[in-house]
Amino acid sequence: MPLYLVSYDLTKEKEFDYENLWDYLRKENAVRVLFSEWLMASDASASDLVDEIREHMHDQDYLWVLEVTKDRLGFG
Repeated sequence: MPLYLVSYDLTKEKEFDYENLWDYLRKENAVRVLFSEWLMASDASASDLVDEIREHMHDQDYLWVLEVTKDRLGFG
């Protein structure tokens, strides 16, 4: 199962309730590694994950989903 880095920039953090986003990520067994960075294993494609995660965000927020590979982790 591929591992993805989910990174976002919340533009309306003071005005918008993001608990829905964080609850969704936790429900999908994502692990928060930094304030706005999560690791998530999924059989879905990065593009499909973007569509799913976007449903829990404000339209003006930024989202980046990147598949993490062994090469990117620096493993031999």
